[in-house]
Amino acid sequence: MNSTDLRFMEGGDKIAPLECVRRYEDVGHETIIRELTQNALDAARELKRDCDLRIEIQQIPTRDLPGIESYKAHLTEECMDQWTGRNQQKYDTALNTLRGHAEEATTVCLMISDNGVGLNADTMEGLIGKGDSMKKESDGGSGGTHGVGHETAFAAGDMNFVMYGGVNRQKGHANRVASGHAVFPTHILKGIRYGGHGYLTHDAHQLTLSGVAIIEKESEVPRLINAELDAIEEQSGTGSVVIIPAFHRFLISGAEECCELICEDIAKHFFVAIDQDRLNVFVYDKIGGGGGKSELDNRDDVDRRLVRVKDEKRRRSATQLVAGARVHEAWKTYKEGTERTLTTSFGPIKVRIRHTPDEVSRICIVRAGMFITDECSLLPRRYFSKKLPFSAVLLFAENPDSTVAADNILRASEDAGHSRINDSIREGAGSKVRELFTEIRDQLLRILDDVPEAESVTPEILPISVHTRHTRSTNTGIKARVVPDSSGKIGEGDERSGKRNGKRKGKKRKDGPRRLQPRIPVRTSVVANGDGEYEVMVATSPQAKVHRNVFLRLALKTGSDGSCESRLQGEELKLECMKSSLEGNRLHGTSGAELHLGDLKSDSLVKLTLKVLDEQWTNASLEAVLYERKSA
Repeated sequence: MNSTDLRFMEGGDKIAPLECVRRYEDVGHETIIRELTQNALDAARELKRDCDLRIEIQQIPTRDLPGIESYKAHLTEECMDQWTGRNQQKYDTALNTLRGHAEEATTVCLMISDNGVGLNADTMEGLIGKGDSMKKESDGGSGGTHGVGHETAFAAGDMNFVMYGGVNRQKGHANRVASGHAVFPTHILKGIRYGGHGYLTHDAHQLTLSGVAIIEKESEVPRLINAELDAIEEQSGTGSVVIIPAFHRFLISGAEECCELICEDIAKHFFVAIDQDRLNVFVYDKIGGGGGKSELDNRDDVDRRLVRVKDEKRRRSATQLVAGARVHEAWKTYKEGTERTLTTSFGPIKVRIRHTPDEVSRICIVRAGMFITDECSLLPRRYFSKKLPFSAVLLFAENPDSTVAADNILRASEDAGHSRINDSIREGAGSKVRELFTEIRDQLLRILDDVPEAESVTPEILPISVHTRHTRSTNTGIKARVVPDSSGKIGEGDERSGKRNGKRKGKKRKDGPRRLQPRIPVRTSVVANGDGEYEVMVATSPQAKVHRNVFLRLALKTGSDGSCESRLQGEELKLECMKSSLEGNRLHGTSGAELHLGDLKSDSLVKLTLKVLDEQWTNASLEAVLYERKSA
């Protein structure tokens, strides 16, 4: 008879009910699915095989959960009497959440299985015990951190209980291993104080010796886990399974909708691995006759999922890792961009790049097929401000059969969630990350001019100075200029800084010219579409503040000094706005080449399609100038 049970260690860390239940509330479905997928992909990479990831949602009798009777015994009211006081109501609610799911007749389980190398006793202990990463730094392609994946797995269920199983062919290790980990409040049962961590084990003595129990005898592996390992061994020989009871389905009721959400999350973060046939995903909802089924194993599947999220300009919630629109842009660049190889002293790095005149420049970092980030502080946009806007995808650990130093450096510099690059590491491979990205930046600047682009009137993005009739400098970063008259003529004005009137402290400053401020962080591009039509893009940086009463003016590059101070040889350049991205498609009015854009907010993008009505100027070379006015 199998006597494997859920056992808690005497003594141990103190865990309060609120900490126990709420510690995972800020972990969203995107993080959960990303971490579990990442660990499966890395396990398959170790065997140099494609990853077949199978995700099933099943409903089973609660009594079939291993250790369920012990689970309930350690949650009785007598065990939790110590948790009283001003938070009594909250404590009761938290404890009833755990008790309620344990008392239900059935429970919904999320089961994630893969065909990777398979967990063994050592990796299992690192996974659920220390929370350490079991990946080798020398294997730059491996990206998972087991401890982080374990923490996020808890967030998918409402019982704070996660089980694992592995079947492997590694010498010196048992063919099958299993374990389970539950997190409870600290409690007292029959006069004995128990810590908050419980583990599935056959021998209670093993728990007291090591603190973590790993089941290594096949006869002691719980029936529920063994059934999943049988299926893995039959299909692929080796692999692992994660079982999460009381799966909350990410608060989505529909079977098909839940399956699609899971596939959408995987597509957003692993589109490169899927396109390269390194990851195949199969999602099944077997509740109610198997009402949901989704697959994700080719480029068309990725396209279909990412098209749905391409209009998400902002993250929908704080738990979402990246906005859908930015992933879709990176996916488009990966598919359509020109491929180049960056030659660095740390090894070659592939990049796919394309010009995006209607967007702002972004550089996406992908490692081992997984989206890491497109906001790397080591590649700020200011370095590329004199280039046409572009989108680039850097592909690290592109070859699953070999790695270079650059792959190891990037891996070592990532944070625990693998979504940011830490540039302050002082030891190990990560300390070289600044040198690596300096070389990448210099290489990108050199190759940008060779990337094919649409016909462009202006060879680069124009840094624009803002002109205003108001002489007082503001805190918006605008460069104040003095315009000598009020005729509406826009001039360069007097750029000399005035003297300070009064002392720095104690006296109010008098009117008069002030010291010039930095230029407004705004960029524009003008691209000719033919037949007198021009695409104009105005982009403000995230650091910019709101700019009031902004006007845009197009000027001839020939016959003009570029500041719009000179009229166009007596000719009025008449424009018609064909299309505008401004709210409500609004433009306050036009006066020749002058368009009133209204207020510009930070991190905003205005797109205009303008048509020149005078035939003699339809093929002219034009440039754009922005300026502010005190009043329209």
